[in-house]
Amino acid sequence: MKYNLILPLLLVVTTNIAFGQSETDIQSENSNVERVFKTDVLNEIGTVYLSEVELFRPTLYAFDTDLNKLFVYDYGHRNLYSVFLEPLEESLKVLELNEVGNGVGSGPKEFRNPTDICITGDKVIVIDSDLARVTIWDVDSETLLSSFRPRKFVPFRIACNEEKIVLYNANPGKDSDFVVYDNEGKLISFLKDEEDSEKGPGMRMESGYLSMNDSIVVFTRTDVELMKAYDHEQMELAGKELYVSTNFTESKTDITRGKEQVVYKRSDEFLYRSRGVGVYNDYVIMLYSGRTDAYSKTLDFYKIDDLSYAFSVQLEHFTNTLRINGDMAVLRTYDTDRKENMLTFYKLTEF
Repeated sequence: MKYNLILPLLLVVTTNIAFGQSETDIQSENSNVERVFKTDVLNEIGTVYLSEVELFRPTLYAFDTDLNKLFVYDYGHRNLYSVFLEPLEESLKVLELNEVGNGVGSGPKEFRNPTDICITGDKVIVIDSDLARVTIWDVDSETLLSSFRPRKFVPFRIACNEEKIVLYNANPGKDSDFVVYDNEGKLISFLKDEEDSEKGPGMRMESGYLSMNDSIVVFTRTDVELMKAYDHEQMELAGKELYVSTNFTESKTDITRGKEQVVYKRSDEFLYRSRGVGVYNDYVIMLYSGRTDAYSKTLDFYKIDDLSYAFSVQLEHFTNTLRINGDMAVLRTYDTDRKENMLTFYKLTEF
């Protein structure tokens, strides 16, 4: 059977994007670097098909390595679930599925439109942009511990560690780009990007992805090929760099694999975008794609101290979401045989 997996054209031009393009005038060696691919960086453990437990749209997920437990928000059922797996060194079979949330609504354990999730220590944290709310859950007992609403702030992306929660503001025109809380929901401070603030309402960052370590939070943008690092201890911008050059010249490529055909489509103005970011040891790991419904097979690694390009890894599977927790990478990938999404687990090696 012939099957087309399409990476769509990028022809969208908005005020934010047009203005943001000027920011790429910064000097960055990354933009002129040819990719160098390394092997033996990721060791694939296996895959999980959440459709087998009737989770058909597991859009948001986070993985606890100690308990081998996934927390998944499924947009099919519109609820939060926990998925307990067998030890990863044995298999990836689902042992147990639990309903954690209470479905759609505005009550304490209910959701309207969750946009991101993170896990750290014994807590899993979910943000809901429609409710402008952060909910904190216990990883082991799966009980709701607390919730809070940032004041005059709409959380859209989240990063967390053992001590802090960093939220990205999705409400243009407000005073802060990022807000920092402790894991009990107490406000610590605001991170403010003075350059973006000078642009005025409607000229701020479009969207992006967050990840962090003990001192640095990294924001990868989706409207332009630009990433920024912020020191969340000093509450200041730590640096910004362009992504590595995408080096694409063709506007369309057809690849035939047996009876299937995979078709890539790109315009001449195609812009590769961030589709996820993670931090592992001294590296920022970034997944690229086109629009939000597109897939990629490339992970790029940058040095976290100066955001300079280090190397890349070629993935076996089409991928559109990246999650890093410790030395574990969990990617939402696409199975061209079964024609459905799956979660693929990798172990990151020392390199």
